[in-house]
Parts: sequence; structure tokens; C-alpha cells
Amino acid sequence: MLRGSMTLKSYIMAAYGVRDFQVLGGPNWIDASTYEIVAKLERPTGPPPNLGSGQRPGAEENHLYLALQSLLADRFQLKFHREIKEMPAYALAVARSGFKLKAASETEGCGTDSTGIPNGKELIATCVGMDRFVTFLARQMRLPVADQTHIQGLYSFHLEWGPEDLKPTGSPEDLPPLTAVIEQQLGLKLESKKAPTDIIVVDSAERPSEN
Repeated sequence: MLRGSMTLKSYIMAAYGVRDFQVLGGPNWIDASTYEIVAKLERPTGPPPNLGSGQRPGAEENHLYLALQSLLADRFQLKFHREIKEMPAYALAVARSGFKLKAASETEGCGTDSTGIPNGKELIATCVGMDRFVTFLARQMRLPVADQTHIQGLYSFHLEWGPEDLKPTGSPEDLPPLTAVIEQQLGLKLESKKAPTDIIVVDSAERPSEN
């Protein structure tokens, strides 16, 4: 069963394995109106789904992505094309102070848990590699992030940070921004750059009927 209630833009992101900054064009309502999808999944017989570079699904996930792509084309009359566009981006590199973490000893419970806290956000990372960390950073910065650390292995760490544009008030409750936190605690830095990025450009879409 496929079920969800999101904007068309969010469905496109889910179906094609891209982030919000990689979906351009289309009518204004694709990122404003939400739609509930309830559909029964059947095993597809078509080719592998047309995913972005960020998704490498297994067999069960393939079925979901194929079904969602087909549904968007059928119910929303979604038409789009892909472009490679130079966009602002970041590169994650080792800071001048040097990388500060030791390799993790954990072998279970690996992953990331990100939540909001009263004065900012929090990340608990358990035995994750730099590839997974840059994926997380791209979601937070809302721009592509390339791994240029050349660091191998898995690492565990806990970060807390405040908004990037928050002006310090001198309060002990103030949290530094994520860019400062990763340099202070991890010995890593985010450098601004330009990078070719896979973009989905929505040519047209129609609001679905009631049924």
C-alpha cells in the first residue's frame, strides 16, 4: 500500500531521489497545495526507476519508486526534463586544526537521528561515514555538498547548533551555527563553491481530479 499526504514537489523529490533545490519550474501550487495518495502497489514489469544519484534502492524500494513515478505521470499529468546546472554548493574538507574524531567501535545501531531542540537542532550520529554525513549536511544547508575530506571509516558524534543567520545575544543558551560547530568539534569545514547539479525542470502539471 502506498499512502501519503504531501505537495506535488515533495512527491517528485521522493519519486526521483532529489532534494528540494533540484526541482525547478512548474505552477506555483506544486509547492503549496497538499494531496493525499492512497494506492495499492503491484509488482512492476518495467525498467529500473529513473532515480537521482542519491538513491540506490533495493528491490522493494524499486517497486515503490516506479509506482510513484507512474502515478505522478497519470494523476498529475507530470511532464519534466532534466538539466545539469551550475549551482552554489559546498565542499566538506578537513579544517586547518585537523580532523578531531577517532574511528567508532560500534557495530550495531548505526545511523543518524536528527531532532529539533528548544534553541536549535541536534544530530546524534552513530558509526557513520563521511558519505552519509555529507548527505545529511546537504539536507541542512539545502545545497549540494561534496565530500573532499578523503577520510575513510566510521565515526560517532553528537552535535547541537543554532540557525546560521542568528545574531549572538551573549546568552549562554545561544548555540553556534552548524558551520562553526563542525569545525570546532569535528575539525571539518564547509567551503562555498560551484558544482554541476542534476536538476528536474517541471514543464507542466495538472491538479488531479477528485478520484
